[in-house]
Amino acid sequence: MLLDCSNALLQAVKKRQSSETVRILNLFKTFSLQDAITELESDADKTVFWVNVYNSYFQIIAAENKTDLRMSNSNFFKRKQIDLLGLKLSFDDIEHTILRRSKWKLSFGYLNKPFSKNWEKELRVKQLDFRIHFVLNCGAISCPIIYPLTSKNVEAELEDATLGYLSQEVSVENDKIVLNKLFLFYLGDFGGRKGLKTILKQYNIINDNEFNLKFKFTEFDKGAKLNNFVQK
Repeated sequence: MLLDCSNALLQAVKKRQSSETVRILNLFKTFSLQDAITELESDADKTVFWVNVYNSYFQIIAAENKTDLRMSNSNFFKRKQIDLLGLKLSFDDIEHTILRRSKWKLSFGYLNKPFSKNWEKELRVKQLDFRIHFVLNCGAISCPIIYPLTSKNVEAELEDATLGYLSQEVSVENDKIVLNKLFLFYLGDFGGRKGLKTILKQYNIINDNEFNLKFKFTEFDKGAKLNNFVQK
């Protein structure tokens, strides 16, 4: 039920069906923490649910509040503004605590938080999947396109989203691998510089001859861009 509801909510947001969006948001209020613990058994289930929830609530709240999305000047992502499962969650809670398995936000992916609450331990994934960075959309121009996920399509959609973002945002120019700072912010999640190069090679973004090139990180464009859904 939770997985289906999360996808239905994101689809309603995508189609701008306000009454259906409100109906599903009210339905979400009936679910408890125990419901999530029981239903979201695998990391795939948790990824589907929490990515859909993050992307749905972000579009809804940002549109309602006409929020300034210039992330460097905002506490928007820290604010406890998501009422779900009897909890008050922030977007940072969903991304860094649940989907990144209690990573400290400012550690470039190398450090975990030393202490975790019980609900964090119950809800977070068992293993971090770097591909979440290519499906979470924070309303910025440099963010990836939003893919509504289901339990049936999650693996294929994660692969499509990853290949699409890498193809768009990574290039080889003047003997440098050029990519935006999203990859630097989460470098540890990708296995460091060598791990990131291995990923780029795996997706045929770079070849063997380019593996030893240095990175050039460009600015992550924080300009606002809402409703950036995959068109299919």
